[in-house]
Amino acid sequence: VRRENRQLFKKGMHHKNSSILLLLLNLVFSPFFPFVGSIKFYSQERKRSYKMFKRGTFKDATAAGPLGSVRGRTGSIQMEMEQASVQRHGFNEALSETISLHRRPPEARHPECFGEKYSEILPSASVVICFHEEPWSTLMRTVHSVLDTSPRQYLQEVLLVDDLSQNRHLKARLGSYVSGLDGVRLIHSTRRLGVGGCRTMAAAKAKGQVLVFMDSHCECHEGWLEPLLERVSQDR
Repeated sequence: VRRENRQLFKKGMHHKNSSILLLLLNLVFSPFFPFVGSIKFYSQERKRSYKMFKRGTFKDATAAGPLGSVRGRTGSIQMEMEQASVQRHGFNEALSETISLHRRPPEARHPECFGEKYSEILPSASVVICFHEEPWSTLMRTVHSVLDTSPRQYLQEVLLVDDLSQNRHLKARLGSYVSGLDGVRLIHSTRRLGVGGCRTMAAAKAKGQVLVFMDSHCECHEGWLEPLLERVSQDR
């Protein structure tokens, strides 16, 4: 009995120490990364669950400025939709759908970045975005973010590569939408290639002098492309 009690005591202290460690990490890092404060530490039985992004963090559309306005769905129905989208995608896709595809993230560049000067003659770039079953809002926000923040004289194209997705919105709807975007091309793979295979295929079909590989859920700042092309140009 004493041995069992000691084991239970040690087990309890282990969980207690783990909780204290997580709490300390949360307190230390939350001033620098607001989303850390919104993470809910689940028990072992619920470790596969996801926590929705907390309202008021940088992921919330209301914190994204005038281009990140939220449409009118609120209340219990909205919460149910958000919970379902978190379970399905691993992030709050229902909230993402309410955010403008053209929003501008809060400025995060160092002040000295604004004084940088770049060559007027830079190589052209093909921005390659590979995806598989990507939700519509995050994929399209990535595409529009690249188009909205890249100087057109340097952006040869945005090349979308579909790695055999099956969702309906990534079929005819995507093709129809992309056809109306200047400088965007869409390639559908006929078999699953994985990230490396998709990027290799895109490299063979790209028209730009420089390849820029980007994930399908990114947002760009103004001036993100020029420094990359400048470094490549200096190395040639």
